[in-house]
Amino acid sequence: MFASLISDIGESRPDWKVDAELYSHAVLAIVEHFGRVMVDDPDRFTADRLVDGAKAVLGTLWRQ
Repeated sequence: MFASLISDIGESRPDWKVDAELYSHAVLAIVEHFGRVMVDDPDRFTADRLVDGAKAVLGTLWRQ
């Protein structure tokens, strides 16, 4: 799923040379880890905080 999404974005940006399969693994790892920390410590890692963090990380990937 992530690889397909990343490939679609890459097709719309020919200047963006990424390995969609590799990036999809990175995105999945982020999502899984953020889910774990939210379950382990929901007071510290709120949903809003994790969404903001995910947007920042993914935004950085997409700017490359």
